[in-house]
Amino acid sequence: MKEQTSRRRLIAGIATASLGGCLSLDAESNGSFLPQPLINNRDTEPHTVDFRVTWEGEQKLDRSYTISADDRTDNKIPGALPEKTWPDEMGQFTASARLSGGQWKTIDPGEYGYPDCFSVKAQITPAGTLAMLFTRNENLCPNLTDTARSVE
Repeated sequence: MKEQTSRRRLIAGIATASLGGCLSLDAESNGSFLPQPLINNRDTEPHTVDFRVTWEGEQKLDRSYTISADDRTDNKIPGALPEKTWPDEMGQFTASARLSGGQWKTIDPGEYGYPDCFSVKAQITPAGTLAMLFTRNENLCPNLTDTARSVE
């Protein structure tokens, strides 16, 4: 009985090690698709947000956006759409934001296994703090082709 358990563990260990190595290499090499980011303000005070995108190790966007206050008189949330200055393809990137000279908050799709689509939103909360949010919803990535989605 003890010999049978050892064989099972050995086979499971070999299978896990060989699959794990292949999967992690593919995930790292593919990257994610970054659709249009969004910055919005749910606070009743206006704020300035610094926003950066680093693509394949190169800074592609570094800009400040002044977002008006959420006056809560209609259903519209004030915001900005940073201009898309990075390639319209899969890649390795980070998105970072901060409130007026505060500490940077960075989000990296590599920490989530590089999903095909990685949409980013910098949101100023009703309390006036900054949150970096993301979704993996592929409906937000209309330029993501079937070829880009496949893992080889």
